[in-house]
Amino acid sequence: MSKPENKAQSYNWIFTLTVIIALFYFPVKGFIDDQNAYHAFDWPTFSFPVASSYKANLKTVYKHKQAFYQLSLESKKELSESLEEIPFFSANSFTLHIFDRDGFRIFSKRLSSNEFSRIIDKNGKVIAYDFQSDFPISLTDYKTIGSYVIGARYLLPEPIRD
Repeated sequence: MSKPENKAQSYNWIFTLTVIIALFYFPVKGFIDDQNAYHAFDWPTFSFPVASSYKANLKTVYKHKQAFYQLSLESKKELSESLEEIPFFSANSFTLHIFDRDGFRIFSKRLSSNEFSRIIDKNGKVIAYDFQSDFPISLTDYKTIGSYVIGARYLLPEPIRD
């Protein structure tokens, strides 16, 4: 064999090896990236039927096979130093329910007033209450989340997103 043929064979092997590595690398990388995906969603504001001046905002993010969520409570009126004074806090707690698009409950968490952090403005007044936590969930199930409700009792909600 002459030197140009050896060089061509060498390039063929390098090309073949590169293709084989790429065929295995990209599907595995895509699967890993999908499992660690960052799917953030700001949910529509929830208004409390019992106390219309109060509203809740929920944000969810999917990372590392967990749904991280942040729940903020705000009011048109001035908030008190204590959550216990809010009318919908039955026995100093309420429940966050998260549903799939078909209305089946995926997750529920009873939240007590002592689990919330107070958000304070520059004048020292409480402007919101904040709660953050997470729960394990697959990316497939996370993508089916359709709505949420806050309260001691709940009605099946209409899906918020399609």
